[in-house]
Amino acid sequence: MNKAGTTAAVQQYLGVLAGMRTDSPADPIVRALLSRSVRRLHMLCASLLYRKYPRLTQPPLNLQAEELLSALVERLLKSLEKARPQNVRQFFGLANQHMRWELNDLARRLEHVF
Repeated sequence: MNKAGTTAAVQQYLGVLAGMRTDSPADPIVRALLSRSVRRLHMLCASLLYRKYPRLTQPPLNLQAEELLSALVERLLKSLEKARPQNVRQFFGLANQHMRWELNDLARRLEHVF
């Protein structure tokens, strides 16, 4: 599916999330949202990892975009229990923030090893 289709689908899921009561289980909607946006999230993970954190892709970590994506999805599952981005830009901004936090944590740990 193209970028416009993904954007529209993500916005639709965000609209459903925004309309839900806070005591309603959001997990099925959040999982559908992440499933629908996984290709773009993978692309963003790869772009950020290889452009801004190339040291993490080398030994001893050998971090791959798929591993970062897995950590990102885990973080977003937790974050979206409380956070309710209102639009696609806010959703991908939240994802970007969590990617950076994960990469910064890994970079700090790598520095402590050496």
